[in-house]
Amino acid sequence: MTQHIVRCATPADEQDIECFLAHHAPTSMFLRSNLAAHGLDGSTADTATKMIICIAEEQLIAVFGISNSGFLLAQNPHLVTPPAQLRQAWSGRQVLGMTGVAAQVTSVLETLGLQHRPLTLDRDEPLYHMDLGQLAGPFVDLRAPRSTDHEMLCSWFTDYARDTGLLHDDVDAQADAKKRAARAIEQAKLRIKELDGVPVAMTDFNAQVADIVQVGGVFVPRNLRKNGYGRQVVAAHLAQARGRGANGAILFAANRAAARAYEAIGFRHIGAYRVALFEGDVSIPLAS
Repeated sequence: MTQHIVRCATPADEQDIECFLAHHAPTSMFLRSNLAAHGLDGSTADTATKMIICIAEEQLIAVFGISNSGFLLAQNPHLVTPPAQLRQAWSGRQVLGMTGVAAQVTSVLETLGLQHRPLTLDRDEPLYHMDLGQLAGPFVDLRAPRSTDHEMLCSWFTDYARDTGLLHDDVDAQADAKKRAARAIEQAKLRIKELDGVPVAMTDFNAQVADIVQVGGVFVPRNLRKNGYGRQVVAAHLAQARGRGANGAILFAANRAAARAYEAIGFRHIGAYRVALFEGDVSIPLAS
């Protein structure tokens, strides 16, 4: 029987972890982007992630992570039984939820003793990939957000949270929307499409590593849907990313209408990605 070495990852492991995750790029974007942005040296940023690695025969075979904000992540392609060290290392930590390949999410939640905790959201979203070399124009013009967009973005992000089911409480949704609107204006990465000077759609990347981007935050106001604006804004944003060196993109489709729009651009369905969000305050039980 192969013996597994399990330990907390250190900054010296960063290159090996990135190499391993890059071989599983479509389902490793959050782990990779968090690692690229913050490393493993103890950053206090919300998305900075502590990682535990599993090694067999001197090869990295699994990575398990928990972000400072409380999101669990994993890349465990061989479905190695998650080590008990996860619960020992993270017991008492508050958690918001977990995303990842469905079977991997299930095994981690069972190891941490969280498999029966109530969830406000639990679904497998279709996972799509696109080779950006296949992206064809013409492309619409996009602009960065401005300070004068703050009120509009607050409204859009609130409706986005409702549409996606990420937040069910309106007070929480509105508070989160204010933070996201301020961050979007400050970072200026989100892109907006206008029609006759009026904003009609937005899109963003919620992860970008090396030569691949992950599309997120696509939104069209309800009264403007079914006009192709979502498809147009995503295609144009991807064209900009391709101009900066990206050659691939992934995304999760929240519903069939969105999936059809993405398929029209050139995305193809490659699997599923589970999103599980806990109800209320949840902490990892203490290790016995």
